[in-house]
This record gives sequence, structure tokens and C-alpha cells, in this order.
Amino acid sequence: MAGLPSAGCTEVLRGDPTGGGCSNFLFRDGKLVCVETLNRPADHLLARRLLPNKIALTPEQAGDSSFDLKSLPAKPAA
Repeated sequence: MAGLPSAGCTEVLRGDPTGGGCSNFLFRDGKLVCVETLNRPADHLLARRLLPNKIALTPEQAGDSSFDLKSLPAKPAA
């Protein structure tokens, strides 16, 4: 887990929980606040980069398995 979940978050599942692994992206007021991962280390490492840098990720992008999460910037725009 990266970040802190809280009550009232919107959850977006990425991947197959019955298959090889999945990630649960939690949003509060449209902003990413937590990522819980199961057998998806790349998503965990990404979350550790996105959360402290406040990189924008929408719930739609998180839930779209064709969206390349690695295409997000490493740092926020200046």
C-alpha cells in the first residue's frame, strides 16, 4: 500500500483480482490518495512516485488498462 485510505474514497480497480494481480486506486475529491496493490510491483512503485509529487491521474485513466501509467510525468509541471 502507498498512501492513506480514508472513508468515502472512490475505488477504481485495475487488473484481475482472480488472475495474476490487481491494483486498487483510491480517490478523494477526484485526487489520488492511495494505491493498494496485489502482485503488481510496478503499480506500487508508480504510486510511490505519483502520490508525493501530486501527479494528476484521473479515475478513468486508472481504470483503463490500455492507458500507460508510465506515460505520466515524473514531476509536476512547473
